[in-house]
Amino acid sequence: MTGSHLGRRTVLGGASTLAGLGALSGCTSGTPSTPAATPRRATTTAAGQDPDVALAASVLREQRAALTRVEATVTAHPRLATVLSGVRSGHRRHIRLLAGAVPSGGSSPSVTPSPSPSPSTGPGTGPGVPADPADALAALARAEGTLAATGRRHALAARSGAFARLLGSVAAAATQQEVHLDDAARARR
Repeated sequence: MTGSHLGRRTVLGGASTLAGLGALSGCTSGTPSTPAATPRRATTTAAGQDPDVALAASVLREQRAALTRVEATVTAHPRLATVLSGVRSGHRRHIRLLAGAVPSGGSSPSVTPSPSPSPSTGPGTGPGVPADPADALAALARAEGTLAATGRRHALAARSGAFARLLGSVAAAATQQEVHLDDAARARR
């Protein structure tokens, strides 16, 4: 029975990988001689920009801000680095993926770095990071929950089906991180 269970996991893992690659290919221009620049779409806005590009720029901004929050928390609470490693790497992967869907330079000012975080909430903490590690994890969990809800709305707004699936995956990842961080916060109280 164990052998067949591993076989199913392998098949499901392979299917997930193929689905991810399919979603990724939906976010590229499909032209082999040019780098991936925009999500595929047949129509554009009146200004000539694909609406999914503007959406990708917005999601990219949100992912950068989320990574900034996580890194500030690790800076303020180095002992949380292990707990937050998966969250950090997830946001980094999403940023790399989305950066390929947003034209560099051009008319996309929304790809500029995220605004500075709020002032420090306590002595010796990073910007906007609660002084108590459990509170810091809980704050990140709330932020991931907000990111997940926003991500679901973005997935519904996407014009390209493949891009909508990708955004849905990003939202699902934020939901998983919210649960993970909430559990970690409760374990430290």
